[in-house]
Amino acid sequence: MRGAPKSGTTHFHGYATVSIVRDNRRYVVALRFIEYGEEMADIVRWLIKRLKSIHLRIRRVFLDKGFCSKPVFKVLDQHKLSYVTPIPVRGKSGGVRSLFQGKSRRTTYTFHSPKYGAYTVQAMVLAIQPSPHHLFGAT
Repeated sequence: MRGAPKSGTTHFHGYATVSIVRDNRRYVVALRFIEYGEEMADIVRWLIKRLKSIHLRIRRVFLDKGFCSKPVFKVLDQHKLSYVTPIPVRGKSGGVRSLFQGKSRRTTYTFHSPKYGAYTVQAMVLAIQPSPHHLFGAT
């Protein structure tokens, strides 16, 4: 995969993992290498199939922002899975950025994509004010 330069290289290995947490310990139970151009929805579909093949029950799916897209949400909906994922903020105004006004609340947000159309999700907006200690790494 390609990405921003780090330590002189722009090519990296990409992989997706499924982990479980039991007794406050994290265990990786599935791993899949990702090839350049592969669709995130296909990766999620493969991981769900893998978990079912080893008879693991999925209670909830936690994804990083790279998986925040209508095709991924549709795969999760097809499998009747609840999920939590951050919604990335893009652009300088409008869109998701408009949610970050006021206090914490539950709301809906509609994604608009020329390729995939509109898709509405339930969203939780968390208005967290960082303390000065967190800004500078002090404890």
